[in-house]
Amino acid sequence: MPETLQIKIQSIRIFGWILLGLPLLVFLPIFISFLPLLLAFIILSCLINIFSLSKRANESELLWLLTVCVEKNIPLGPEIDTYAETQPRKYRARLELLSSRLYSGVSLSTALSETPGLVPQSTVVSIRIGEVSNTLGLALRDAAVQTSKSLKNESGETSGTYLAVYVTVIGTILFTIAGFIMYWIIPKFKKIFMDFDANLPTMTLTVINLSDFIIANFFLFLPIFSIPFTLLILIHMGNYFGWSNLRIPLFTTWFPRLNTPDCLRQIAQSISAQQQPQIALSSASQYHLWADVRIRSESVKNRVNQGENLWASLQHAKIISRSEAALCVTAERVGNLPEVLRALALSIEQRRNRKLRVLADLLKPVIVCTLGLVVGLFVIALFIPIVQLIFDFS
Repeated sequence: MPETLQIKIQSIRIFGWILLGLPLLVFLPIFISFLPLLLAFIILSCLINIFSLSKRANESELLWLLTVCVEKNIPLGPEIDTYAETQPRKYRARLELLSSRLYSGVSLSTALSETPGLVPQSTVVSIRIGEVSNTLGLALRDAAVQTSKSLKNESGETSGTYLAVYVTVIGTILFTIAGFIMYWIIPKFKKIFMDFDANLPTMTLTVINLSDFIIANFFLFLPIFSIPFTLLILIHMGNYFGWSNLRIPLFTTWFPRLNTPDCLRQIAQSISAQQQPQIALSSASQYHLWADVRIRSESVKNRVNQGENLWASLQHAKIISRSEAALCVTAERVGNLPEVLRALALSIEQRRNRKLRVLADLLKPVIVCTLGLVVGLFVIALFIPIVQLIFDFS
């Protein structure tokens, strides 16, 4: 066998062994290089979660303070000023702004609405219902209890934040591994195949052409690569500020049932105070932060004022389902409507949490399998021509 051919066969064998060790060569440097980024993601997410829990705790603490003051007929302004002196400077300034508005004579719901971020926006609607129905103490106590329960659940259970961090980290590693193979590995093997004038299979040609296209037009794929980071930022913003305190009109318009639990609790609050449900709808149409919720609440209120059944109106507005409307009709006939409405609201929230946990359990193996499939596709597409070259020169 000629010496030049022996040298080429030896080169093919060397590249074959390199290809066999390609997964280790790819994953180890990437893992080492991404270890600081991984730690940064974990630390940043933990810090944001701590700040979010601290904000939820401040909301619960303020609501309990307002509850005690209203139930004991203690003036709100001086107590809020005293409480503000014990808080950090930024939070203290917002509390002082709230107390100044109370001193000016506005109602508590209006003052809280004009000082957003101190309590959840749905709580402002409940407080307004309590003011109209003269049950402000009960409304504040219910809101404080509900906020405390939410804080306990948020600190004790795994939330969607961890799923977002997982998707972001694994997705970033996936994009980086694929980019590393396309930019560094595939051109080297492409040159080898061209030097030997190898007859490449369709799978290999597809991978090479796709790699060349993505590398040449990488700027077109940057928005796709940024999706995990954008998702993580949005979820952290929602957890920190509170989803009900964010103006996200497109998202809330597509999902009209997002506010269903709060709507049911507010109607139950009105009925418990022996008031018409229109009070809850009117308060939501006036004080809720989401524009689509205000529009739906006003529409349902107008339908009810025109004589239409409340549950049929809520079903028409897609706030409750047909089965939930039938349950409410039965509960109204039996006489335990407020209890059923609150239980139904809790059931809807628990169902959402279960769906989120199921989604997290499904997404994790799917993401890992996708990562393995992409890397395996590259390895197989490059491995087949190398094996064919080895057999041809054996």
